[in-house]
Amino acid sequence: MTSNVNATAAPTLVRPVEQRLAVRNEADVHGAVMLCYSMLSQINEGNVLSTELATVVSELGMNIVKYAPAGGSLWLRLQAQGLGWIEVVAEDHGPGISNLHKAMQESYSSTGTLGLGLPGVKRMADEFHIESTVGVGTTVRAKKWLQASAARNLPQVAIKRTESPPVRPTFPDAYPEAAPLSPETPVSRAANASSSALPSKPGAMDTPRFDYAAINRPCAGESASGDATLCIDLPRGPLLAIIDVLGHGPEAHDLARICTHWLHQYTQVQPRASVEAMLLALDLHIKGSRGVAISLAKISADQVEVAGVGNTILYCVSDKVTPVAAQPGILGGNMPRLRPRSFALQQGDLLVLTSDGISERLDSAFLLGTSRANLQNYAQAVLRGYGRTHDDATCLVYRHGVSHAS
Repeated sequence: MTSNVNATAAPTLVRPVEQRLAVRNEADVHGAVMLCYSMLSQINEGNVLSTELATVVSELGMNIVKYAPAGGSLWLRLQAQGLGWIEVVAEDHGPGISNLHKAMQESYSSTGTLGLGLPGVKRMADEFHIESTVGVGTTVRAKKWLQASAARNLPQVAIKRTESPPVRPTFPDAYPEAAPLSPETPVSRAANASSSALPSKPGAMDTPRFDYAAINRPCAGESASGDATLCIDLPRGPLLAIIDVLGHGPEAHDLARICTHWLHQYTQVQPRASVEAMLLALDLHIKGSRGVAISLAKISADQVEVAGVGNTILYCVSDKVTPVAAQPGILGGNMPRLRPRSFALQQGDLLVLTSDGISERLDSAFLLGTSRANLQNYAQAVLRGYGRTHDDATCLVYRHGVSHAS
């Protein structure tokens, strides 16, 4: 037997790696997200691509949880040879989508949620296909090429609606997209709301153990905001975040969601990480993006650790107002050497975090004099008094006073 290889021999075909996961609840979706990260880490794919694909997995998986009581499946298929690609396929046996074209509109929402929805998934994919039959179910395929050049001149979207015997669905007939945030949309409410980020994962809160509220208003003329807030219940206390993506509109909204998704995942693995470590790691994950301004506040017992980059601001409101401006720079771009600050908190103190859509001239007398009885009203007062209409404007308010188990 000779060891020589015939130069004209047909190349060996390498089958893609394929994993199927049943989806019935949020824990199943979380497992699929972790599997996506794991598959891409084995081929050393970039952090931005990994986070985008994990966001796609999370969005499609949560659609199954929300709208398909019988559950469904997520397929992850990775072809690492040649140009390479990864494909996410979501199949469900839900009510189907009666109007696909309406569901693909940027501002459409059947439930008023703040998710990326199908239009956001389509934007992140190089190839996107959806097929839905009312009364039978929906299949969505989103493919991302691992080499950007491979995506050129490929068909971007295929939409197919099939007919079935008349079945009147009793569930929402479309997957959610970012609801128009006009004129003012509360992102979360005190005492009984989850964060405004992606659906909560194990370790993120479903019923907060503390009092907070947030409100978000997009730039005039936009249906989606590039700002986001985050409130995660960690073992030693909450993590608060305000995120302000450079620019406006759907693409800024997508990057804000990528950041909140990544913070959820990172704190799941590293719940005791410092705010400095979180920002440094997130900076690496979004390198090459349009960039982000951000402030993080991590509360532990009666101490808060604060760090930020860009033009976001945190105010500590007690018997006086102490502003803590983020450091000049851009997360994902011009990252400064971080200088976190720590200071004590007392029962009843407020932490007020604002994006640059809230004027930096926010008056101390206003913050001290506004009633603190209802934090949602407090956040609305800040937005109405100091919000700029030509920019996305967001305010997050947290009231200190609930002890956490260490």
